[in-house]
Amino acid sequence: MDRVRLRVGDKRVLALVKAFLKSGILGEDKLLRKTNAGTPQGSILSPLLSNVALSVLDQHMAGLPGGPRSTTVDRARRRRHGLPNYRLVRYADDWCLVINGTKADAEALREEIAGVLAPMGLRLSQAKTLITHIDEGVDFLGWRIQRHRKKGTHRHYVYTYPSKKSLKAVMGKVKTLCRQVEVNQPLDDLIRRLNHAIRGWCAYFRPGVSSVTFAYLGHYLWATVWRWIRRKHRRSTWEELRRRYCGGGWWPTGQHRELFDPEKVSTTRYPRTNTSPGRGLWRARCIARCTPGSGSGPGKRASRKVRYRAPDRLHGPGTDALVRFIEENKARFGGVEPICRVLAQHGCQIAPSSYYAAKSRPCSARAVRDEQLLADIRRVHAANYGVYGAHKMWHELRREGIEVARCTVERLMRQAGLSGAVRGRKVRTTIADPGH
Repeated sequence: MDRVRLRVGDKRVLALVKAFLKSGILGEDKLLRKTNAGTPQGSILSPLLSNVALSVLDQHMAGLPGGPRSTTVDRARRRRHGLPNYRLVRYADDWCLVINGTKADAEALREEIAGVLAPMGLRLSQAKTLITHIDEGVDFLGWRIQRHRKKGTHRHYVYTYPSKKSLKAVMGKVKTLCRQVEVNQPLDDLIRRLNHAIRGWCAYFRPGVSSVTFAYLGHYLWATVWRWIRRKHRRSTWEELRRRYCGGGWWPTGQHRELFDPEKVSTTRYPRTNTSPGRGLWRARCIARCTPGSGSGPGKRASRKVRYRAPDRLHGPGTDALVRFIEENKARFGGVEPICRVLAQHGCQIAPSSYYAAKSRPCSARAVRDEQLLADIRRVHAANYGVYGAHKMWHELRREGIEVARCTVERLMRQAGLSGAVRGRKVRTTIADPGH
């Protein structure tokens, strides 16, 4: 209850939880027995108290070196020194500790966890607490997690698929439902109850390597339902039953619903999240540059030798621009740290240490060169009444003996907001009304 009091401040809720714990247990002999310790097995209060009690394990694992707070560099350094790294995966009172180390490290960590849980009145079950290698596999939350060699290759991958215990449980449920529904009831009642059970089970195991398991379950479901139909009509032939319940086919179908087929469920994988916005826009730009084809297809590419690249605007402002922005506004917004936090929320990642390092760092040779060239570009642009563009500006600088690339001139003029005169008609933004 001390842990619950730390999380819950409402005394009425605490009194309700205590009343649940002291409520007692009504046995099969209709006698009420008092409870002074623990919670009733399967009660609604058990998962809540398990989460509260095991939160001490989360805090302990998060504070240790090599845990979830360690960086990639720290984990690599620990592995070079022979130290383990680990991650804790927990769901209510079921948890799995993944260790990148030796079996001795796992055994030492198990004893340490037992010492952490002892003050909470919890102890590890010797029958359920196992130490296994990833190649041997482990069952967790109904899944079988094991590393195998991929067929046709020499590479090993970690696969997740339904465990044999879970498959056996759902097959037993199908068998029980076919026995509970009497043969004097219509087939729609049996299909309705089976669909609820099978559809939910397949939805849970869909994101994994479950296609073979689904096919096996579908075959078992088909055979079990057909045995039920044969018991319902003992004197009918296969042709009559197929014509009556399958429409001439083989899959059972009632008058109002069809039996769910697990084999038709398409499995999914956990996709990697695309954290770079430029990749998706780069792909969209490549599609936009294709020539239109016949029908609804995008067509073929205009040229195979065209090299596509993401536009500059896809990449955020550079460090120099962010440093200038912080320098101009740090007195207005109360320092460097508040501005860095707001910039990070809008996708512009810069740390205060990066700002101070950029301020103390001497200017690079390119920055010094750009300052000199920008002064010459401003001078030539003003001397020619602002009509020189990047091409003429580049030729004029070369005539004066200043060796510079044309792309550098374009970049500096764009950065300074300078442009030349444009020949041709002006762009019309409005159309005159003939009546006025």
